[in-house]
Amino acid sequence: MTYRGTTPPFRGPDGRVLPDSIAEITYLRLGGLDQWVMIRGRNLTNPILILLHGGPEASIIDLPNILRGCLWSPKLMWDEISAVDLTKTVPVLQMPIFFFIGRHDHVVAGETSAAYFESLSARSKRFVWFEESAHEPAVEEADTFNRAMAEWVLPVVQPLS
Repeated sequence: MTYRGTTPPFRGPDGRVLPDSIAEITYLRLGGLDQWVMIRGRNLTNPILILLHGGPEASIIDLPNILRGCLWSPKLMWDEISAVDLTKTVPVLQMPIFFFIGRHDHVVAGETSAAYFESLSARSKRFVWFEESAHEPAVEEADTFNRAMAEWVLPVVQPLS
């Protein structure tokens, strides 16, 4: 198993870890593969963030195979992928939506995400650029990502009483 990484706990104003919160990175066996999973939530009674990524192919030894797969998969799927037009298939969402986009993402062009965001109709929406990130702002700029989640997402999923 490779290094799991860390994610900071949720802390109250007194600096102590909040009871009933979760902030962990682990591996879970899903679909017969060990998958890297980050689980974060300020309170387990509210929706939590689960970021799933990886598997045994994520080790440094398998990096050449990952790169080959990144080059091979789009060739096979490009016609299908490029035919999807989210502006037509998903023009409206009946929920709040947040786009957390890495400025240096080479997997999904930020301009494409921004264009879809502009056309999307939702009851509330927010687009956030992560200036120092590529494809995984939650990992690459964890502190900034956590602040964004606390400032913008948390009030939507946990309204103040």
